Amino acid sequence: MRQNIPPLAMAAITALVVTVSGSSIVAASTGWSERIKLKSDFRFRYDRQFYEIADTDKADRNRVRIRARLGLKMAINPRTDISVVLATGNDNPISTNQSLGGRFSTKGLGLDQAYATHRVYGDLLTVRAGKFKSPFAPTSWILFDPDLRFEGLAMRISPFSGGFINIGTFPLDELKNNEGDPWLHGAQAGLSRALSDSIQLTVAAGYYDLRHAQGVGADSQDGNTDTRFGIVNPTIKLAVNAPVTIGMQADYVRNIKVKIANTAWHLGLKFGTKKVKKAFDWQLFASVSEVGANAVFDELSDSDFHGGGTNNGGYTFGYKLGVDDNVQHALKVFVTHAARGPRDDETRVQADIKYRF
Repeated sequence: MRQNIPPLAMAAITALVVTVSGSSIVAASTGWSERIKLKSDFRFRYDRQFYEIADTDKADRNRVRIRARLGLKMAINPRTDISVVLATGNDNPISTNQSLGGRFSTKGLGLDQAYATHRVYGDLLTVRAGKFKSPFAPTSWILFDPDLRFEGLAMRISPFSGGFINIGTFPLDELKNNEGDPWLHGAQAGLSRALSDSIQLTVAAGYYDLRHAQGVGADSQDGNTDTRFGIVNPTIKLAVNAPVTIGMQADYVRNIKVKIANTAWHLGLKFGTKKVKKAFDWQLFASVSEVGANAVFDELSDSDFHGGGTNNGGYTFGYKLGVDDNVQHALKVFVTHAARGPRDDETRVQADIKYRF
């Protein structure tokens, strides 16, 4: 039998349902927001290159460039995160810079990172799948450009406190009607230990095997005269965190599959605040390096040092200065030359203003 509900009771029930539903929506939205982390930054750069060369292939360049990145990380359960980062740039795998000009044309925005992170047995095993930052750390830019995003599968094993093993396999290209697709396989083992309350030492050794590199189409980099790569890379990093931080990193690279111009090395120093985040934080830095023509794969090494590629050497120095909270000014100078062959000297100056938000 159907019973009539008095209007007053119906109004009370309706109010209760709306209140409960609204509370559920608020609770759900609160849970959603707690599981999401946003990270973003913007950089405005003046970039000037001066050349002294033996021929006329290069001309001085004067560019204004920007970089914008917006990232999202969401925990879908206590053991799994999904991360997505959008960034400016074009198809260049080692740069997210966007040069201004082109008669005020619309600038490109692309997928910089997209990957899943799985944690197994706490910190014992971490697995990443997708497109992500280099899983091999520490390494210097002579091996991999800091803007390079690896694509494939990587694992980090932490068997004991301070110990780590990084393993990864990455397809570089898929060539139609070709069984010899180019792949990069890498493995690195290391140890990071505190020698005292203020001194941290990290040592690592890696091996990187690049198969069928001749099948990778050339981009803007150059220098290689051979396409065989079996790269050995020992690294040592020391940080002294006193009232001011002093950091040092040394890298050595040897391509054991070739015998000509097959070594590279890098020594970097920094001095100042541990990180430049707030007003009046500061850092000074300098480095010296030399990269043989066949020491590393020229498509993946740093794109700023001597215009990118290999067969180069020289100095880098500059500073970072916090001008306000989350606002940083930086100046970086490269004084570089060709390691072998005709004279090819370059001086490059990059003046930045960076914003974190």
